[in-house]
Amino acid sequence: METYFGVHGVQPIATERKIFLLLGIGGAGKTQCVLEFVRQSKTRFTKHYFISAHSEESIQAGYYDIAVKNGVQQPDSWRVGLQLLAKDKEDWLVVMDNADDPRINVGQFLPKANTGNIIITSRNRHLDALSPNLTEVKDMLPEDGLELLLKHAIKGRQGNAEEKLIACQIAARVHYFTLALVHAGSYICKHNCIGSYLQTFEKHLSSLLNKHFTQSSDNFNLSVYATWEISWQMLTEKSRTFLRICSCYHYERIPRILFQRAIEKMKIWGWPPLAAQAQLEALASSDLDWDEMEMNKMSEELMSYSLVTNSTGKSSRRILEEGAQSTVAITVEDADWTEIGYMRLLVSHCRRFDIGSNRHTNKAIARLCRMCGHYGVALKLLEPLLEEIKRTLGEQDPETLVLMQKVGEVYCDSGRYNNALQLEEPLVELSKEVLGEEHPDTLARIQNLAISYSGVGRYNDALQLAEPLVELSKKVLGEDHPDTLCRIRNLAITLSRIGRYNDALQLAEPLVELSKKEHTEFGNPIFSASCGDLKGGFREEHPETLTRIDHLAHTYSKVGRYNDALQLAEPLGELSKKALGAEHPHILVRIHNLAYIYVKAGRYNDALQLAEPLVELSKKVLGEEHPHTLSAIQNLAASYCMVGRYNDALQLQEPLVELSKKVLGEEHPRTLTRIQNMATSYTKIGRYNDALQLQEPLVELSKKVLGEEHRHTLTRIQNMATSYTKIGRYNDALQLQEPLVELSKKVLGEEHRHTLRRLQHLDLTHDLIKLSCTKHTPRISQMIQIKFTTVKQKFKSVFLHPCLK
Repeated sequence: METYFGVHGVQPIATERKIFLLLGIGGAGKTQCVLEFVRQSKTRFTKHYFISAHSEESIQAGYYDIAVKNGVQQPDSWRVGLQLLAKDKEDWLVVMDNADDPRINVGQFLPKANTGNIIITSRNRHLDALSPNLTEVKDMLPEDGLELLLKHAIKGRQGNAEEKLIACQIAARVHYFTLALVHAGSYICKHNCIGSYLQTFEKHLSSLLNKHFTQSSDNFNLSVYATWEISWQMLTEKSRTFLRICSCYHYERIPRILFQRAIEKMKIWGWPPLAAQAQLEALASSDLDWDEMEMNKMSEELMSYSLVTNSTGKSSRRILEEGAQSTVAITVEDADWTEIGYMRLLVSHCRRFDIGSNRHTNKAIARLCRMCGHYGVALKLLEPLLEEIKRTLGEQDPETLVLMQKVGEVYCDSGRYNNALQLEEPLVELSKEVLGEEHPDTLARIQNLAISYSGVGRYNDALQLAEPLVELSKKVLGEDHPDTLCRIRNLAITLSRIGRYNDALQLAEPLVELSKKEHTEFGNPIFSASCGDLKGGFREEHPETLTRIDHLAHTYSKVGRYNDALQLAEPLGELSKKALGAEHPHILVRIHNLAYIYVKAGRYNDALQLAEPLVELSKKVLGEEHPHTLSAIQNLAASYCMVGRYNDALQLQEPLVELSKKVLGEEHPRTLTRIQNMATSYTKIGRYNDALQLQEPLVELSKKVLGEEHRHTLTRIQNMATSYTKIGRYNDALQLQEPLVELSKKVLGEEHRHTLRRLQHLDLTHDLIKLSCTKHTPRISQMIQIKFTTVKQKFKSVFLHPCLK
């Protein structure tokens, strides 16, 4: 590293990014090697940053910290730190430590700059693609092992000859493994026992061979575990308890406040049964209060022995993990959206948990994961729990109904609407039977069912539930109850989906104003289905307020009020990031909607700047088959069409249609829209017959699914007529256009722009039929083209991409 980075020689000119890869097994001393390099070459680099790279979350947290260190008070995203480094022309150094997980694309987290220096430590040899400059840390040389041991064992002075001789024997006995040398040195320093340490080590090693390890255990495991256990035996019981709990979380960034909150809430609530109660009581004072000084003492003791992890065997680990889970659960039980930052800090630890034996704990952990957008982890906890409760309590038990509702909601969040319906349809009937039709829980379950109906495109079924539900909610809960307001918002969304935009606006506009005016304390309405745990109104940063603004902006765009839509949608993204985090699923939806509005407003390049990275981010966060990811791909394809990149659009649209059929079904309204989009792209590049092969069955499907008078059905008939015209089938076009004009007058009105447009196209078709009977001359052909172009320019909306209608 010294040679590569030019520490002692001529420093390289900072014109390119330099990456050095340090490989080696765990415990080989990679981190210690890098830290020593940084210490000795501190003046070589202008700035030093250390990032723990064990997970994507920890890398992102590292860049977030970099942004803060560079003066950004409240970064909106971890990308702020990444971009700061990319723009920084100084000779900075970033250490990415423990980048071992092969599932992480480390390259995407490296600053794209022509300057700067990066050191990556890893056990993953495949990272050599990032840099040809690498070194593997192998067994430590005897003289280096001796130096490391003495550094930790004897501080403040030089060891004498006798101590160095004994240290040589100890280092050799632990096979010069870095982690074992650090443990041994820290213990010797703590107890001033270099002379007797070897005897103590042999005693513990013999015990390990007899009790814990098989004969196949390698020298590394034996050496490290023996040195570790010697230190373990000297810890106080409180420190052992603390270390046992910590061993069940990820080994880095365990928040100290987690234990403080758990102890404080345990005393307030009691909250039996709590798996961690005995462990938390051991950490608390005699009065069960949080003791900051005691925590400091435990931390200092553990650090003095260089102990950071613990592994006490599989049987006891399960017990400890349940204690760790319940420690988290008690701290998030009543947490609301204002504490989302704290929630996100805990997620990396909770994602490691398996389902525990305590139902209350599992539900609390699942709620935490759902709030932070980790729907898969939430389902991993909830699905087996639901089966167990059905089996033990029966399907009509109130607790079973509550859990069915929660699982259905997470299915809906995940885009698995059919799975949600399989739970929610019988759940509504059960809830009516067990609790009554006007019970608040029954109303919440009807709302969830309506949302799932919308998810599968059954908008009329959703509307049949949503309209009477609002009236019932006003009667049972009151007109200003948060749940009633949420249901009004969902009704507005449903009305918008069936094209009743003005009706939707009459509901949506007052809701947003109400959200902005009310500043009372609130609970957690983080989810769209039920907001029953609210204690009052909403602030502008509240997720429910943000959802209402998002829908209002989208509806404005549907009626052509693009400036009004953008005034809401552009700042909404930043507000949402502050409230929920840069990669929360709700943020992705808002970026998608903003890109959609940009397209509608003709700002195609702005749309593309959002749409292209959004597709990759959505695949990463939600998965390639999530409905929101499919919508992001659809929006990107539409943006390509707007700038004339039809072939690029088709490369997205053709597989998208197949994926949409697979995920949503062949008759889902969004699948029909995607078929329509692909047909339009075909017409744009002159593939009219390919377009018609899609359009002819699409019109019939649209009549069946949406109805003959639905605005999308009318648009698809017009598109098919246009394709007939393009290939000279004027009479076929006329047979569609004449009844279409009458339908358009009936549904939209005689003065509606789409009706007027269809009249123009009908006139054009009549003219084309007349001209087709006349001998063609260049002059006549020119007249046809001029007339067609005039219609096209006068009514541009007919040529807008169908998904933007």
